[in-house]
Amino acid sequence: MVSNVCSMTMPPHRVARPPTIVSPMQRLRSALLVSTVLAVGLVFVTASPASARTLGGINFDAYCNHTYSVPSEGLVGDDLLIGRNVKSWRCVTNAWWGEPFGWVTIAVNEINPNAACRWQYRRSDAKAAYRNYSDPYSWYCYV
Repeated sequence: MVSNVCSMTMPPHRVARPPTIVSPMQRLRSALLVSTVLAVGLVFVTASPASARTLGGINFDAYCNHTYSVPSEGLVGDDLLIGRNVKSWRCVTNAWWGEPFGWVTIAVNEINPNAACRWQYRRSDAKAAYRNYSDPYSWYCYV
């Protein structure tokens, strides 16, 4: 009689570990440690405008006039506010007039507030920030 015997190797028996019980105090300590490490790391990585020295506001009109002004070109070199937030400032770079003041077409460029701060305060380390995104007049310069 022929017997069909199958030989199988069984993996070693594994014993499940009981779940680790973490007390609420241990969780709190871990969370505080992680939070402290992150907070300390952020202090050293980022420079906050609040901790810097404020130079003053930004005169976008003077910056545009200096950067784009063309003698006797009316609007060219003026600043222009096209919206109601800090990203709405533009410099007029060109203007085309229609029949006696019937229409005007203007070309504009976005203003680089950091460049405006560097020019206005004559400091290569000057930077721009704003206090309120919804207030286009809240820009200021700091070092």
